[in-house]
Amino acid sequence: MIEVANVHHVNIDVRDVDRSVKFYERVLDLKDGPVPKSHRPLRWVYAGDQPIIHISQSGADKGDGAKDSEIFQHIAFRVTDIEAARERIENLGIEHRFNEIEQFQVRQIFFDDPDGVTIELIEVGGPEK
Repeated sequence: MIEVANVHHVNIDVRDVDRSVKFYERVLDLKDGPVPKSHRPLRWVYAGDQPIIHISQSGADKGDGAKDSEIFQHIAFRVTDIEAARERIENLGIEHRFNEIEQFQVRQIFFDDPDGVTIELIEVGGPEK
């Protein structure tokens, strides 16, 4: 069973990362903050301590789910137990990619829905007990 706790963040592909960060800071009072190393331009903007919008450079790399014609790149659901989620995804035979960012205590599973929307399941700080 996968227990979804909430929507964790959205990821958007943009033409100009710096311009978008400035927009979200100016309009929504979000703050530019820490981001893991990435092979393409990437910034996270935060509401408090939560990185709610991940902003990546459109067309910079197609290896991480970026799509040529779309701005919306993926939706992330926070889960309470990533291992249970991975077991379910694998039992259903769904192709997926697992990622771990130790610096942020994050584990992720990425897969596509039937229409090609990328779904991320994310566990932050380890499984909830």
